[in-house]
Amino acid sequence: MVTIDENVARWAATPIPLGHPGFCLTALVLGPNEIPRILDVAQAQQTPELAVLGVMAHGKDEEPERAVEMAKAALIACHDLPDDRALPYSELVLLSLNQAAKIILEKLMASGQFEYQSDFARKHRGEGEAIGVAKGEARAILSVLEARKVHVPDEVRQRILACTDHTVLERWIRRAVTLASTDELFCDT
Repeated sequence: MVTIDENVARWAATPIPLGHPGFCLTALVLGPNEIPRILDVAQAQQTPELAVLGVMAHGKDEEPERAVEMAKAALIACHDLPDDRALPYSELVLLSLNQAAKIILEKLMASGQFEYQSDFARKHRGEGEAIGVAKGEARAILSVLEARKVHVPDEVRQRILACTDHTVLERWIRRAVTLASTDELFCDT
């Protein structure tokens, strides 16, 4: 049995008498005391699952800086894993940190000092940035129309906000400056 809870580990390790004299079942238990804290990236890369398990077992109880070091090692170790394992492991790492460590790690990641290691993370970070830009362009269109006092029906507002194609959004921004009604916004698209 593997558990990150010390009480569960003690309970599971309790011998179970089987009714025959001298026969007792004692489960093999791997609890938090047996799970290492992996801070070294090279070691984490050799056993990424163990690095993630270490964060799960100790991430909430450690000093924030040490928890962040374990989390960084585990996240970097996920670099070479297939996406179907890297994403859930990364989620487990982030969910396993105490609040102070989460804040430090999020600031580090936002500062640009944390180098995203995997193509997966870079791809999804880039997609997130592109979606953010698209949302900004959509809000700009709505702001221009509002400033010009052009009525924007709800379905038009929803269509504008749902669009993520930068070429289309740029065309709509240019049109929003001169159009008389929102019907002109979508012609030729």
